[in-house]
Amino acid sequence: MDHRAKRTASQLLRDLDEAALTHLLRTYGEVDAAHRVARQLVKANAETRIGTTLQLVEALKPVTPRARIAVNDELGSLEALLKQSAEVIAPGGMLVIMSYHSLEDRLVKNWMRSGDLGGVETKDLYGNRTRPFNPTSNKPIQPTDEEIAINPRARSARLRTAERT
Repeated sequence: MDHRAKRTASQLLRDLDEAALTHLLRTYGEVDAAHRVARQLVKANAETRIGTTLQLVEALKPVTPRARIAVNDELGSLEALLKQSAEVIAPGGMLVIMSYHSLEDRLVKNWMRSGDLGGVETKDLYGNRTRPFNPTSNKPIQPTDEEIAINPRARSARLRTAERT
C-alpha cells in the first residue's frame, strides 16, 4: 500500500472483481486458496473499504487461520513433545493429546499408531510392531453438538489417547 504508487492497493481492491482478484493472487502471489481469499477480500471491501494495511490484515483473518502455526512453530513443538513422551511416560501410563487442527491431529495419530511422525510402522524380527504407544481407540473423541453450541470454537477439537507399552 505504497502511497507513491499511481494506483493504490485500495483502488485495486475496489476496481477488481472476484475473478480478476483471484487471477492476480494466483499469478503474482502464488496464493494456494486464491479464490477463497479473493471472495473474502471482495466481501470485506464491500462492507468497509479497505484502505490500510491493518484493515487488510483484519479482512484476511477468516481465511488465514494457519499463519500462527508457522510463526509459533506449533508443529515443531508438538513433534518434540511427542518424541519426548515415550521417554517420560512409564509403561501403562497414558498419553492424552487434544488437537485443534488437522495437521496437528495427523501428527498425533501417526505417533500413537506407529511411533513415527510420518506414520511409518516398524517391526521387530518377529513381525511385532515396535511402537511406544497403543492407541485406546482408532477414532478421536470429538465434541458433542451441545458442547459446540456452548463453545463454537470446540468444533475442530480432537482428543486422542494412547497407553504406553
